[in-house]
Amino acid sequence: MAENSAQDLNYNPLLQRFFLSSEEKKSKEKGKIIMKAFYAQQTSNATNYNYYLGRKARQEELLLWSKGSQNQKEFLDYMGVSDANKAWVNMDLTPQRIAPWFVGVLVESMSKNKGYPSVDAIDNGSLSEKEDRLYEALFRMHEIETINALQQESGVQLEPSNVYVPDDEMSAKVYFQLEDRLPKEIRFEQMLNMVMDNIQFEKVLNRKTLYDFVVLNTGITKIERLAPKQYTVRKCISNNCIWNFFMNDTGELEITMIGEFYNLKVKDIRSRFGKSEERPSGLSEQEIFDLAKLSNNKNIGTFNYMWDNTYAMSDFIGNRPYDDCSILVMDCEIDCGEDTYYVSKKDAFGRDDIQAKKSIPYQQKTKEGKIITQPKPDNVEVIKKQKKQWMRGVYAPYGDKIIYWGEADLIINQYTDTSKPLSSYTINIPNNDGSYVPSLFERIMEPLREYSIVKLKRKQLISQIRPSGIRIDVETARNLDLGTGDSISWEEVLRIYNQTGNEVWSSKGLDPLQREAPPISNTVHDTTVAKVVEMTNVLDSIRQEIRLLIGVPQYRDGSDVGDRTSGVLQRQQETAANNVTDFVLNANNQLWEQTSYKLCLLHWNDIVKEEPESKEDMINTRFKVSVKMKSTEFEKAQLEKDIDRYSAVPDALGQPSLTLKDAMMIREIDDPKLARWYLTKTYEENRRKAIADSSRAVKENAEQQNMSLKQAGENELALLKEKQKEEKDLEMFKSTQAKELASVNGLWQAIGKQIISPDIAMPIIQQLIPNISIPLSIETKISEQTAAAQDQAMMQQQQMQEQPEQEQMEQEQMETQPQMM
Repeated sequence: MAENSAQDLNYNPLLQRFFLSSEEKKSKEKGKIIMKAFYAQQTSNATNYNYYLGRKARQEELLLWSKGSQNQKEFLDYMGVSDANKAWVNMDLTPQRIAPWFVGVLVESMSKNKGYPSVDAIDNGSLSEKEDRLYEALFRMHEIETINALQQESGVQLEPSNVYVPDDEMSAKVYFQLEDRLPKEIRFEQMLNMVMDNIQFEKVLNRKTLYDFVVLNTGITKIERLAPKQYTVRKCISNNCIWNFFMNDTGELEITMIGEFYNLKVKDIRSRFGKSEERPSGLSEQEIFDLAKLSNNKNIGTFNYMWDNTYAMSDFIGNRPYDDCSILVMDCEIDCGEDTYYVSKKDAFGRDDIQAKKSIPYQQKTKEGKIITQPKPDNVEVIKKQKKQWMRGVYAPYGDKIIYWGEADLIINQYTDTSKPLSSYTINIPNNDGSYVPSLFERIMEPLREYSIVKLKRKQLISQIRPSGIRIDVETARNLDLGTGDSISWEEVLRIYNQTGNEVWSSKGLDPLQREAPPISNTVHDTTVAKVVEMTNVLDSIRQEIRLLIGVPQYRDGSDVGDRTSGVLQRQQETAANNVTDFVLNANNQLWEQTSYKLCLLHWNDIVKEEPESKEDMINTRFKVSVKMKSTEFEKAQLEKDIDRYSAVPDALGQPSLTLKDAMMIREIDDPKLARWYLTKTYEENRRKAIADSSRAVKENAEQQNMSLKQAGENELALLKEKQKEEKDLEMFKSTQAKELASVNGLWQAIGKQIISPDIAMPIIQQLIPNISIPLSIETKISEQTAAAQDQAMMQQQQMQEQPEQEQMEQEQMETQPQMM
């Protein structure tokens, strides 16, 4: 048994590759042996779908059906003919296009579930930083007044102006779980978004990978380097790809050989693999010519060019005549893992001293190949580890030529672990169990074939449909004699029958004693139209079967949904359809998640090599890359309903609870969870703000009313005081006037009675009433006349007695009167 195992190992290059030394792995001859063995293994069986050749034939057939370009000649046997040109009736062999319609509906409906790459730092340092940011936000929420007071007192901005301050603890947790991003997370997401934009992910590549998963149940991508620190992603043609056995869906840490077949023009091989100063071991022009000759003769069958020694000149001017010839190559990455050995022993200080060894420690190999084992010291420990090493090989099978063999272009290590590098290829086969797994489209191949047969049968029936006719008995067909000298010609009888359906005939023929049958009768009833209708019903039933198997109900494509169709029924049908097809969407997301993860590893490696170790602690950062789904059409419709409902709810001020600006912001959020959280948060904030504004408005209104009432009271009091003052002043004025008048009257009476002299009274009167000089003189005159009338008698007596004295008093009075004027 041991000898057989060793013999199998020695004669199987694919197994022997794990036991090659580093120098042997770099050998082109060893690489050719490995590539040739891999090619032979995958192309030796053309009927087994688990190998490349059989799988390729099957997948190409599926692609033809999915595009509506299938070969219809395979159904001629069911029509009873060997060749359509030899059929008794004309046959239309145009392929039916129902399969592309179903595939198009599936791809289009699933491509609406748009995704975007999301990078989350999951190392302990990043998680602690996120937790600290959450606690800081909660601290700001509880101590916002203290922080504002300190900022106002110190005049220093302690917190950024745009820093996040949550409304409650739940809002803070949701924000930091869904929206908050670390700077390094944003950096990697921007890199991934740039790559996705460059490859037109949403418009092109995402649809193509979905198409591959639906039709072929396989999706493959490859990362390539465009320039230093610049990468791109290419979707590989699945039916041209080759890989070895693996069990899980993604082949992660399991697949060891993967590659693809493609054609290279001679000029491209010369520029990429030809001999030059940079590639002294590259292919010579003679080798390229021979390779093109062998490849074209085997692939196409013709190669009408002869070798000219001038072609080998490095300064050859112009194009060589065979530059446009194509060469089929197999470009593969093969894991040629090797055992690495380390020797560990204790130093003088008791610490482990580990040293790497190029070969097996304490073993020597003689020239004859015999291995001699040396004794190992007791204080030495030999450590053996398996190390992966991806080698790239480019092999031309038709020319049996190894074009390139060496290390892979990209070495993708998982952070600091260099023992398990990843391949630049990423593959995903949903529901993989190691053997060939039929695709979603392959489920409907049997009803599609049945549909094609029924379709051809219906075409055949349609071509056999004949117009309805009548049977005419030429023996009794004659002109009809009406017995009146008139007759109806036989042609007129036919016209009457064709236009009215009335048959004019004579039961008496030439022999009056013999009754004759009508000359016109119906032919055998043609059932072709009924058969066509039956075939149409059969086609409808097959379409329903296809819808059931592939998960495309009428509600998914919208072909027959009435205006009054229940929304609940439609959602239930869509959910049932998604249960059939969701594994395709999940596989597509897995494919792009792994591809994005490898891009992040390459970007991380570039950053660690060039940037300082302390910057963002990138050396210790670990990432989790996922493809998050944007809002689906249903989720967008639900979100629109919520926006309409909450916009119609008035707040405390009577305004809509959601403004136009809020609605526009919510519609721009891709994550449905974040959009719903933002809607709830905005609605509650607007409601609280409206209540606060309403309370403030009520308070301000009350204050304004109080101020108005206070001002009105003060104005009324001031008016009352002014009125009282005016009334008091008026009373005082009246009293003063009365007193002054009484005093003046008394003075004038005293003057009139000559009790007091006018010279003495007048200063007093003018002091009491400064502006009364003129009217008082008149009043004085009147008083004098009155007094004179009263004392006239007395004055007469006195005149009689004291005539000289009277004349003297009158003279003094006349002198005093001008002074008062």
